[in-house]
Order: sequence, then C-alpha cells, then structure tokens
Amino acid sequence: MNTYAVYARDIEPLGFKTIEFSQLIGNDTVALTRKVLEDPDLRREWAETNYQLALKYFSYAVARRKLATRLANLFGEGA
Repeated sequence: MNTYAVYARDIEPLGFKTIEFSQLIGNDTVALTRKVLEDPDLRREWAETNYQLALKYFSYAVARRKLATRLANLFGEGA
C-alpha cells in the first residue's frame, strides 16, 4: 500500500495489515511481500484481521448509523 496522505491519515491508524511503501519499492517491501505470499497462516491472519477491521469501521451498519446521524443533524433532529 502506498502511504499516500489519505491512507496515512484515515486508514493506517486503524490497524489494517498491509505491505506499505512510500514511492519506491525497496528490498524490504519485496521480502515482506514474498513472506506473505508464501506463508498461508500469515495470509489467513492478515485476512481475518483486515476483515474484522473492515466490519468494524466500514460495514453497511456503520455507514447507515453515520448517515442517519448526519441527516438528523442536517435537519435539526440531532441531540
């Protein structure tokens, strides 16, 4: 994952398991990519972690709740 500004500000702090690089891909990035590709247990761990984080932060239920709150605030119904 390129560590562009939005990623660094909004996604990285959430704890997603990614292979990060900034502009140039170095030997360490290649080595970690190989490790993830070759290790099925590590892939499963990363996938499960990322899935759970996605449910927590980006699920339809979260989007629905945030949208309802914003709409209520927009129409003066917020607390």
